[in-house]
This record gives sequence, C-alpha cells and structure tokens, in this order.
Amino acid sequence: MSKGGYQIEHEPTLESRAKVAGFACAGFSQAQIATYFDIDEKTLRKHYRDELDKSKMDKTMLLGNNLFQDAVNGDKQAREFWLKTQGRWSYAKAPEDNAREEKQVALLEKIIDKL
Repeated sequence: MSKGGYQIEHEPTLESRAKVAGFACAGFSQAQIATYFDIDEKTLRKHYRDELDKSKMDKTMLLGNNLFQDAVNGDKQAREFWLKTQGRWSYAKAPEDNAREEKQVALLEKIIDKL
C-alpha cells in the first residue's frame, strides 16, 4: 500500500506466511486476507501464491494421515470412515458385491498387519 504518496514494497515473513496459510485454510477470501495485511490482492498473490494454493491441501493431508493411523491402530469409526470414503465400502451392497467387499477388508487387514 502507499504511505505518504509512495509505494512500500511488502516483505513476507515466516509469521505472515503462516497467517496467510491459516486464513486460507479457514476460508477467508483473498480480499479479506489482503485487507488484513494492508496490501492489494495482486501483491498478496505475488508473495503468497503457494500458501493460497496449497495450504488447505497440506492441512487436509495431515488430517487424512491421522485418520489412517487411527484406523490402523484399531479405531473402528476411523476404519469404517476410511473404507466408506476411500474403499467405496457400504453396508447396503448387493450380494454380488460381497466378494469384492471381503477382498477389500482382507487387503486392508493385511496392510495393517504389515505396519
């Protein structure tokens, strides 16, 4: 932003990068984030492109890894959730799908046993 008629260049810091990543994960718009830092959206995108594009994916990956570890460690709800979302598993499958389902469960148990 301009101060006294001249343009001040924005310098990102580790703290500002962490804040941008946090704001982006929380769902704040680029306009809102730029306003917080008193910069325009173009400057925000110039200095924080990776944080804006990848921070939500990074946080989701961490949660997914934790969920998987909970499933591996015996958390029944985590196992069911993982199988339903990642293995397309369901209680309401047709009888002809039972064999596929049993194979998926057996495979997951083998993977868990190897860990």
